[in-house]
Amino acid sequence: MGEAALGASELVEQVRERANRLAWAPPAHEPLERTLERRRLHDHPGLTYAHRHWALPDHSSETGRGPKAWIRRVVGRFVFYALRHYLQAERDLMGHLVRLNDDLAKRCDELTEAHRELLDELDSRFSDAASSQEKLATMLDRGVQRPTGDRGA
Repeated sequence: MGEAALGASELVEQVRERANRLAWAPPAHEPLERTLERRRLHDHPGLTYAHRHWALPDHSSETGRGPKAWIRRVVGRFVFYALRHYLQAERDLMGHLVRLNDDLAKRCDELTEAHRELLDELDSRFSDAASSQEKLATMLDRGVQRPTGDRGA
């Protein structure tokens, strides 16, 4: 077979040399992807607007002098008187909807914060696991390297 054929001991020696030249690298750990940082939903301008404008008027606010103003006041009083039960129910509904939106925004903010804390905890655990793997692999790598004559017996 000549020079091309390697003996078993030479092959083992070449594999050991190659293994000693290759540096072990720990698995790369990158932090988990975060979505864009958003402001708290509770501070949203739409919610602020809803808080300021949810109440419907309960009377006519027509002012002025003259026959047109007098007719507008009379018609306004009549319309508000005729619709007072509907307007009160509508005002109650709007108040409940604003409180519901307020509670939903608060809960969304709580869930967003819990999600951020969970990502931080997972990043910490992944980093600890990668560090442990690196230590274990280094320890095993050092333990595997034996002198050439040692056969493990």
